[in-house]
Amino acid sequence: MGGRNRIRPLENADNPSSERRDSEVESGPAEWKVYGRRHRGGSSGELQFFEEVEDQPLRRAGKRWLWFDTVLNPHSKAIMVWNRVFLLSLLSGTVVDPLFFYLLAVDLSELCVYVHEPFAIAVTVLRTMNDVLYILNMWLQFRTAYVSRSSLKLGIGALVTSPRKVAMNYVHVLRGGLALDILVILPCPQFTIWILVPHLMTSGSTASATTVLLFALLVQFIIRLFRYCALVRRMQRVVGYIFWGSWWGFVLNLAAYVTAAHVFGALWYLFAVARVHSCLAHKCDQTPGCTHYILGCDPPIEMVHHPHFSAARAAWTGNLNVTTECITDAKSFHHGIYWNALPLVVGTSVAEKIAFPIFWGLMTLSSFCNSLTPTDNLPETLFSIVLVLSGLLLFSALIGNIQVFFQSLWIRVDRMRSRRQDLEWWMARRQLPRPLQERVDDYEQQHWSATRGIDEENMIADLPEGLRRDIKRYLCLDLVKKIPLFSYTDPLLLDILCERLRPVLFTRGLVLVRDGEPVRRLLLLVRGRLRNVHSVGGRASVAILGPGDFTGEELLTWGLARTVDQHRLPLSTASLECVDTVEAFALEAEDLMYVTSHFQQRLQSKKLRHTIRHYSPHWRTWAAVTIQLTWRRFKAAAASRGPRTASGLVPVPGQPTDDPTRDKLRMYTAMFTSPKPQD
Repeated sequence: MGGRNRIRPLENADNPSSERRDSEVESGPAEWKVYGRRHRGGSSGELQFFEEVEDQPLRRAGKRWLWFDTVLNPHSKAIMVWNRVFLLSLLSGTVVDPLFFYLLAVDLSELCVYVHEPFAIAVTVLRTMNDVLYILNMWLQFRTAYVSRSSLKLGIGALVTSPRKVAMNYVHVLRGGLALDILVILPCPQFTIWILVPHLMTSGSTASATTVLLFALLVQFIIRLFRYCALVRRMQRVVGYIFWGSWWGFVLNLAAYVTAAHVFGALWYLFAVARVHSCLAHKCDQTPGCTHYILGCDPPIEMVHHPHFSAARAAWTGNLNVTTECITDAKSFHHGIYWNALPLVVGTSVAEKIAFPIFWGLMTLSSFCNSLTPTDNLPETLFSIVLVLSGLLLFSALIGNIQVFFQSLWIRVDRMRSRRQDLEWWMARRQLPRPLQERVDDYEQQHWSATRGIDEENMIADLPEGLRRDIKRYLCLDLVKKIPLFSYTDPLLLDILCERLRPVLFTRGLVLVRDGEPVRRLLLLVRGRLRNVHSVGGRASVAILGPGDFTGEELLTWGLARTVDQHRLPLSTASLECVDTVEAFALEAEDLMYVTSHFQQRLQSKKLRHTIRHYSPHWRTWAAVTIQLTWRRFKAAAASRGPRTASGLVPVPGQPTDDPTRDKLRMYTAMFTSPKPQD
């Protein structure tokens, strides 16, 4: 078949008549994941049941619809990365658009309004780059599968992969949003600042230039915000979460708040330019021979400003009262809330023009405009009202989102504190002794230090079985292989053991099991030490178990027995006490019974039994006693044939030699105090 793989319908893969409706997969970039199966009963383009075929684009069989013939899977890794990059570019676009408001400035030497051309070039390039990314996303919208709304009724969330339907869904006026996207990428700011504003300024309508710039940018900015929100909702509906982690939510909320402050600061600067121009126009009307053509610099925009001198302009610029009354000392003309922006309007530093309005916007939104004293000017009053309402909404939303963010960070700490308070109340009510209370507090503290309040078992319990098995294998396999008991175990059995193991934590000084108590679990030590004390007849043998050791081999022997009473657990022949804090993996009795009952043949090997005997402290003790008895019997036999020597089982000089009962009694006492473990 070469580069093509034909995929038949799920219900009848051998039906020749259905091959025309099959999907075909062609070789393509490995980063695109696609779906390639369709239910027979569904429509030609809707995936009622879909399957991930391979990392290749999906192409409709025998048909090309324009050049949008490949359909991309929105769940692929590349599309997910692009969604994040595109959303960040949208956020940067909301930052770039208000920069056009900073392009107008007032020349203090000529008392006219001009366009800052170097800054205008930089802002235009940034806006054009953002538009290019948006056009690329529009192209991807023609090729990216979408979720069928009819399938959502059944909770399937099927993807539509018909190239024609995908393209037509994007073109649809109400659902797709192609018309809004075209409005979003229209070069309104570029056209306004490079063509329309200079034309109005040279024609003597400088006041109209600021108004046109305001409405042209503000209308498109609102459309862009509306479209951005629609795109985010659509991505979340198709893909799910776009940004994972609470830190992303905190950063995006804070960035949105700063962006809002940036927008209002830019509007504040533009209104300040308009207020200065209004003052200049008022003074121009009072000056004989002054016309409004002079209020726009000539030329209005160029790289390096070289003014065109004339007699009327020279008379206008020589009027020092205008500079004093409109800019430096504004007592005769009330600038209202724009008074602090006057140094920025006549300044040339781009960084200062951007930074201070952002600070003003943050301060104003956070204080709900308490520091503002507007005049009775209607636009200024309306702008102040919008600032107050926006400050209330944005600041409340930011505080709420930050509170949710910190609650998500400290929810486990609060849960731990609540548990500690409940424990303290309960221990006081039950009048537990102080040492016992200290042990409870010590356990809670060590458990929190080890787990940070995270319950691993509950965390992965809702994951799919295969994924849960792989996670447990990654966490436990290397540790299980370090246990000599399982070093020669079958890989399948290792996977089952890893799946059944669960982490446990024990504090220092805790007695896990006493001699004669039922053994309920097999412990594989990961960190810490256990003291194994075996006592018989008033004598005790002590063994220290460390990382890599195991305990509870009685349970393993019980589980390997062919006839086992499941309701009667084996009794422990030793006591276990934690020398220090112990972390281990526990295999419960019912889990071990499950493993041994299903994989009994794999556990009956002689090599495994030899390993159990070699590493068991009870088998070691029994073997040591047996070797000692054998060695002493050998020495006794050798002494009877040669010179007599002092020995534990051989009579010493000065004692009667005709009483063999004494020697046998010692031998049998040693054997009974170290019984042979069960196999």
